[in-house]
Amino acid sequence: MGEERLIISQDWITVTFALCLLLLAFAKVFSRVRIPDILSAYISDRFINITRSNSDGFTLLKVANLMIYGLSLALLVYALIVAKEFKPANLNTYLLCLLGVSIFLLLKQYLGKLISTILGFENVMELLDFHRNVYRSMFSYALLLLTIMLFIVFKLNDKAVLYIVIATVLLLLTYNIVLIYTYRQLLIRKLFYFILYLCTLEIAPYLLLYKYFRVLES
Repeated sequence: MGEERLIISQDWITVTFALCLLLLAFAKVFSRVRIPDILSAYISDRFINITRSNSDGFTLLKVANLMIYGLSLALLVYALIVAKEFKPANLNTYLLCLLGVSIFLLLKQYLGKLISTILGFENVMELLDFHRNVYRSMFSYALLLLTIMLFIVFKLNDKAVLYIVIATVLLLLTYNIVLIYTYRQLLIRKLFYFILYLCTLEIAPYLLLYKYFRVLES
């Protein structure tokens, strides 16, 4: 049985979870889009197709969900770093993880816009970005639930950290494959852009994120 790693002070973790729930509650109250509508994207593209043409009512909930997505993803990275004893279990370590995850997500977003503007395939990139953000919004609830279980139920048990991180990686890998497959016709017709997309937006940012956390370990 894996060792349980109890964090001396979990006040800031509790605050992080509370912030995520407050964001969710605020967006739920003021957004015209219902959460079940977003979750329906797990089994159908109907919600994506509807909101793509009129996304005004989805904007507030999408922003809140993307913030939850980033906070939860950083908590998972933090859990892995602490479990492997690369860094001490404290707020500073989490903030470094959050910084790395935030830079990674923003880099993918703005690098994609820059490349698409320079090479003139903004329409393809807009479709990919919108679909990707719906998926991130959809997965933010699963990530939040996984992190709550990891910290509160399993208390950073070594095996739980490993299994949940592997499950998250497989989940993210799956939605990227689905995304590329969905728009394969558009991308293949612009084969150069497809190769550029894979190299710059699906490989380079991950390598930079890996290097960032390697620096944290040292």
